[in-house]
Amino acid sequence: MILYILLCGYPPFNGSNDEQIIKKVKEGKYRTDEEEWENISVDAIDIINKLLQYEPHNRISAAEALQHKWIREQSKIEIDKEISTKTLQNLKNFSVSIVII
Repeated sequence: MILYILLCGYPPFNGSNDEQIIKKVKEGKYRTDEEEWENISVDAIDIINKLLQYEPHNRISAAEALQHKWIREQSKIEIDKEISTKTLQNLKNFSVSIVII
C-alpha cells in the first residue's frame, strides 16, 4: 500500500470514514487507470498488482518483491524524475489527513 501511495499520492482503498475504507479493502478493488498513473511504468503497475492481491496466498512475498524487475531497475538509477504536480499535491493532502485523523 505504501508503494501505491508513493507512486500516485493517495491510498488504493479510500473513503470518507473507516467503514467505507474497510469495505473497499474487503472488496480488494483499486484503480491504476486514473490520471496519476499515466506516466507510471507497466512494471511498476505489475508489482502493485502483485502486492495488492486480496488473497494472501496469491500475494508475492517481500523477498519476491525485492527480486521484481521494477525494484531491481529502480535500485540502479538516480532519482531525478519530476513528480507530477497533481501526485505531489495528493501526497501532501494525504499526509495532512493522517495528521488530522
